[in-house]
Amino acid sequence: MQPTHVPTPPVVANKRGVHLLLDDGGACWPPEVWREHVEWAARLVGRGGYVVQLIRSDDLHPEVWQPFFDLLAREGLVPIVRLATRKNPERQWWEAPTADEDGRSYQAEAERVRRFFDRITWRTDRVLVTVGNEPNRPDEWGGSADPAAYARYLRDVTGALRRVSSLRVDVLNAGLDSYAPSTAGPSNVSLDPERFLEGMVAEAPEVFGMLDGWASHAYPLGPFGEHPTRQQFRIDDVRPGAAPRPTPPPGMPNRGINGYDWELWKLARLGVDRPLPVYVTESGWRHTRSQAPWSRDARNADVEDDRLGQYIELAFDGPRPGVDEELPQSATTLTGGSYDVTGWTPWNLDPRVRAVALFALAGRPDYWGHTNLLLLDPVGRILDAYPFARRLASVRPGTGAERGPDGGDRR
Repeated sequence: MQPTHVPTPPVVANKRGVHLLLDDGGACWPPEVWREHVEWAARLVGRGGYVVQLIRSDDLHPEVWQPFFDLLAREGLVPIVRLATRKNPERQWWEAPTADEDGRSYQAEAERVRRFFDRITWRTDRVLVTVGNEPNRPDEWGGSADPAAYARYLRDVTGALRRVSSLRVDVLNAGLDSYAPSTAGPSNVSLDPERFLEGMVAEAPEVFGMLDGWASHAYPLGPFGEHPTRQQFRIDDVRPGAAPRPTPPPGMPNRGINGYDWELWKLARLGVDRPLPVYVTESGWRHTRSQAPWSRDARNADVEDDRLGQYIELAFDGPRPGVDEELPQSATTLTGGSYDVTGWTPWNLDPRVRAVALFALAGRPDYWGHTNLLLLDPVGRILDAYPFARRLASVRPGTGAERGPDGGDRR
């Protein structure tokens, strides 16, 4: 008699993540509250989910960060370390990394990073590093964006992380600001993502081939406020006499929750000949309620609680038949060199996407009050969660991946 065959349930990838702000570059929560932040992150993303946390170049102290990585391992969370430099308190920008004596390479900085990772006792077999943050913005690179310098920095840090002996480090680029315009110099220069990527390749043609994945900041339109179904292709080049840009194929947004569509297309045109898995290291919406209504992030904080919970679920899993409102059909509307896209691919149904980290869990309320998922006291202890965060914590990660696409990816 043959045994009864019991089908094995499919393994569901957990793509859910959250960005912590134990240190945001300007303020740090005391280590005494780190455990409750990590435990709440685990409630939101589940085992196998991802946690992003920045670590400054002047804080590469293993004894400080070992307890944090131990907490993540205990909760079964995958760390994504966002390598940062140092915040200039007077100018309120992130300093560019310190170059070597030749003024071009960054081997000394890269070696300091390598030593830090080799001195951590890892209780996980996986760690990712995103090298920097939105370097096409002037306030993220010492006052002026410099794609050539960033390309050299990324190349040198990636090479150093390949020499970490204690575990394999997966290296990602810095997510770019897809809403940044190109401005004229000579100072406070901002670059749109296309010009920035082209500048990187011109300096270091091999740099993208060194990466293990692609970091993207796929924020909704607004920014931070629109429905997931609203996306756009648009590049703002406000330099006098700037030539118009060629548009990509219709339906390929660079702004919106699938903004990585255009980034991957552009990488292919720049010669990247293999698909890079996508890690959305930042995305999210700003909500109307806040502990500090006049916090620094009050601009575009237009999303009500009930809509925010719905937006997050739609972005990950798509609409639930018979439950969610009827959504518009996919469409592309051309306007000059830009176009609006109606429709999206839910992250859990997009095979290119490995992780999506919502920004942010719990930063200082006077800066991040409309962004935070949690409510805090003055020293960072967690008081409660906003309703949409409690709703997210009650939904098991991966539900959309289990359900599978019905009628195609694009919604």
